[in-house]
Amino acid sequence: MKQVGERISAHFLPVGPIAPVLGAHTGPGLVGLCAAPLSVFEGIPGMV
Repeated sequence: MKQVGERISAHFLPVGPIAPVLGAHTGPGLVGLCAAPLSVFEGIPGMV
């Protein structure tokens, strides 16, 4: 994640909910990345 943060202005949420089907098929090592304008994430705790 450090490398992503060095390349773009990013906000990180280290833990977040996922759909049960993703957890069942990927396991605990799942890593995800979502890129969108901050306005999409309004109302999520911890976001500026």
